[in-house]
Amino acid sequence: MHLPLLAILCAVALPIAHASDTPVLQPHLDTNTLHVGPDPSNPMAPYLLTSGATSKDSKPLESLSEIRDRLHEAHIVSDILPQSFSPEFALSLRYAGHLVEMGQLLPTNHTEAEPTIEFDAPSGQVFAATIIDPDAPAPSRHGYRSYRHFLAANLDAVPGSTSDVLTTYQAPHPPPDTGAHRYAVIVFRQSGRIEFNREDVPHSRVRFDSLEWAKAHGMKPVAATYFMVENFDSSF
Repeated sequence: MHLPLLAILCAVALPIAHASDTPVLQPHLDTNTLHVGPDPSNPMAPYLLTSGATSKDSKPLESLSEIRDRLHEAHIVSDILPQSFSPEFALSLRYAGHLVEMGQLLPTNHTEAEPTIEFDAPSGQVFAATIIDPDAPAPSRHGYRSYRHFLAANLDAVPGSTSDVLTTYQAPHPPPDTGAHRYAVIVFRQSGRIEFNREDVPHSRVRFDSLEWAKAHGMKPVAATYFMVENFDSSF
């Protein structure tokens, strides 16, 4: 499943998009691997849900036990996810088509454009996905934990269905001299499709408790990865 994000990963409280601004995901299913990416033919609807094989440069995915162990080592489990978390499938992230390895450190200029989230979506299920920064405003003083950079729901592989972008993408931009921040990408399984209202998503991006939000809407975390961003520039 590809979930490209727009510009959502920083540390400023922004309102969620108005309903009229919410892009619509149009699914096209050939395989169970879903790709959410920009639709170049329609700049007003940047989220296009398509499907197909994962790109050829993809590296072999780690085993689920390895993924779980690395999430524990990075304290994604405990700081964000519960100790009982066990991933049900792997997911990956791409910026500008480049595969981002779990835990990889990126400069801010590599994360300006919305990324793509990919995972093999089990048929007949509905998902939500978020990107959050648990280290805002700084790893040593994370009073904004967690800062919400992206949130989408009602992601499925049903032809003709629509998905909801609840918080548009905001690019990561950790404050200078705060070191590298962790950015967690979490996928939740929904119990079914949900009709969301504006009040269902906090107005502020700051102090977003993704687990509490998911629990309130009958969701369970089923997959996760993370990457790191530091305030410096570089080239791919």
